[in-house]
Amino acid sequence: MVREGMKMKGFIRFLQISESGLIHAPTQSQASDFANPQRLQRLPDCFPELAGETVCGAVASVYLDPSIVAFLNREHLFGIAMGDEVMEVMNLGQF
Repeated sequence: MVREGMKMKGFIRFLQISESGLIHAPTQSQASDFANPQRLQRLPDCFPELAGETVCGAVASVYLDPSIVAFLNREHLFGIAMGDEVMEVMNLGQF
């Protein structure tokens, strides 16, 4: 499923690409496959309106193991997981 979110500060567009098979906390391999930088670079081919936009990869789950967050930091991908009350970016400003 692909769903477009809001523009934030006029220059970043959030695009959600969901994979229903990713039910459990993702493994490093799943996180790598799902938010592959080469796949992100090809997004403007499928969505021309994203050409010239900043595209940031992210992996979201109800829970992200700290080892996955460390992996996402190395790969410059955002990790989004459930915080105390709402979904939060777990590694904001860490790379």
